[in-house]
Amino acid sequence: MKIGSIQFWGDSIFKGIVFDEIRGRYVILKKSAARLIGEAFNIPIINNSLMGRTAPEGLEALRLQEEPLDNTLVLIEYGGNDCDFNWEEVAAQPNREHLPNTTLAQFSESLKQTVELVRRRGGLPIFCTLPPLDAVRYFEWISRGLSKEGILKYLGEVP
Repeated sequence: MKIGSIQFWGDSIFKGIVFDEIRGRYVILKKSAARLIGEAFNIPIINNSLMGRTAPEGLEALRLQEEPLDNTLVLIEYGGNDCDFNWEEVAAQPNREHLPNTTLAQFSESLKQTVELVRRRGGLPIFCTLPPLDAVRYFEWISRGLSKEGILKYLGEVP
């Protein structure tokens, strides 16, 4: 397959968004992975990633795009927002059942349909994994201003 372009479909990780602790806000990296890949291979890059996007949202956006993907590598990275919870609700009601933003069945079906759609349009789907989490830092982040005890009670263990 001669590669004509690369499309990125994912969340803030693929978009190159990071939290700048000095500025106290999110910023887009000037040297994001997508940009570096485009420069290294001198190939057009289309980054369709959005901060906070889940797999079902990405599938819907891909469906709306409707363009052919002939000779296009389609890099897919979802999961972080999908498996996240409404931590405010969890902290307030730790004894209740809580579902992630996307259930495992929804996540699996969305990825399956994404792959089928990319292939039908002539593209080559490639899955990318998420970077590993630092459990302590993640816990501190999600529990800001919330009941840490409530979240830990729900999780059932200390990070």
